[in-house]
Amino acid sequence: LLGPLNQGTHKASTGYRWLIPGHRHPGVWTASVINGSVATMGGPEWANLMWGGAHAVSREAHEEIDLKSKFQGAFNDDLQTAHYVRKRGWKIAYIRSLMIPSREYYNWRGLFAFGWRQYFHARFYASWAWWSALLLSGLYMAGTVTAWSRLLMGYVGMAIPIVLVFLLNQARANGRIALMKTLFADEDIERLKPTFALERGATFFWMLIHFLIVCRSGLSNTVTWSGITYRVKGRQDVVVVARNDKT
Repeated sequence: LLGPLNQGTHKASTGYRWLIPGHRHPGVWTASVINGSVATMGGPEWANLMWGGAHAVSREAHEEIDLKSKFQGAFNDDLQTAHYVRKRGWKIAYIRSLMIPSREYYNWRGLFAFGWRQYFHARFYASWAWWSALLLSGLYMAGTVTAWSRLLMGYVGMAIPIVLVFLLNQARANGRIALMKTLFADEDIERLKPTFALERGATFFWMLIHFLIVCRSGLSNTVTWSGITYRVKGRQDVVVVARNDKT
């Protein structure tokens, strides 16, 4: 993380996590694939955000931005930091080799709760990323449904884009699987193997789940996290609505 800062090429850097299934459940397999689609978006510096689990900002940038004041009343730290780093025109280095294996045990309910909370953050603190996720997943769904509908109606020419998309999906899946095999230990790869089939043969399914999660995150300005319910009105306008004393 400190390499790009010490070399003076970047003011900030970030790593990310890859969800490793902790048990055999379709919910956590789907969560891993969706998270992987986000993790592999990193690299082009115009698209880099920051992840709270592993990021660094130079002292000079921290002081120039006055991050302490930017955190007051805020619900988020990493995307908030990335916003002000990017606002100054500085680049964020994405260190892919720092992809952290994160073992999770989601069922379907846990997948949706985790996913929509992540996009809830993005909606308020990286709105361009939220809109991009909504539009790209929505366009994929609309295009797939339209193409298959037309094919079933007898327009055989629709087979061409369907086959093309299938081949592109295979190329994407092979690339992600190869990346996993270079990043993670054999034990983690064994746990990830059920996700390979989803990557290769169930793109429409997990893209649909992804689309629904993004849509759900846009329906409310309240979220419950670690037993505390927040109402987010703006970037630094957050109030606590309720607390669970047992948490």
